Amino acid sequence: QPPVTEEEGEAVCGAGAGEEDPRRRVQAAVTYLTNNQSRMDYPRYRREGLPLTSSLMESLVKEINWRVKGSEKFWNDPDGATPMLALTAAALSDDSRLESALT
Repeated sequence: QPPVTEEEGEAVCGAGAGEEDPRRRVQAAVTYLTNNQSRMDYPRYRREGLPLTSSLMESLVKEINWRVKGSEKFWNDPDGATPMLALTAAALSDDSRLESALT
């Protein structure tokens, strides 16, 4: 089946359909499933031993978050991940970067 365009979705929902209109939500789901059907061959993925969930990636992200920023810290407070990554890199370096960063 050919991909569904946004214009085709608009035609189904009607011009006056707002973001919260249930027809728009259903059409968005139909569009997504139609456009991604070729990526949903789960029986083949199982035969090939491929992972079917994102749990491995989610675990990796959780581990990276814990290692980089620890618990009870947030990426967007105060300025995002960049300062935390710089400080972590300085702490792990075998030179005077940490001392320079703290003074």
